Amino acid sequence: AAYVVLCTFVIWESLRICIYWSRKLFPGILLTRQRLSAVGISTLFIVAVSPFIRFLISDLLNLYGSQSGTGGSVYDYLRIIGQNIFYCLFISATYEAIYFFKEWKKSFREASELRQASLMSQVNSLKNQVNPHFLFNTLNSLTALIGRDSQKAEEFAQEMADVYGY
Repeated sequence: AAYVVLCTFVIWESLRICIYWSRKLFPGILLTRQRLSAVGISTLFIVAVSPFIRFLISDLLNLYGSQSGTGGSVYDYLRIIGQNIFYCLFISATYEAIYFFKEWKKSFREASELRQASLMSQVNSLKNQVNPHFLFNTLNSLTALIGRDSQKAEEFAQEMADVYGY
């Protein structure tokens, strides 16, 4: 039983390392197809090689009491490959789904931040366009008031200062 657990652990860790390296080689959402291909090929390689190594080691250690030295039969080999394909593809799909949704969330958040930054840039641009125009108009109005009513011009200048202070 310990031998089977050890073999399972080695297969799992091999698969995890392949998934890790495929993420390094093909990061992000845009390279998902290439990453899935790399994981699929490495999974099939692990699945094909691991039973052979398992039976070879079990023959060397004589774990199953085999007197002939042949280890498992072809049926046993194919059965283990079938099980490994199922479990390894399930594990790979789970890891990839988690990774994909994390990346999707990250790209969604980045797009949202870019939209917000773009809107803020547009608002600041409009502010910069409005401020000189507003100042020009208020100074023209103040100039016109000075000649007619200096008291109103003084009140207007004070209100203008309050508006700009705000």
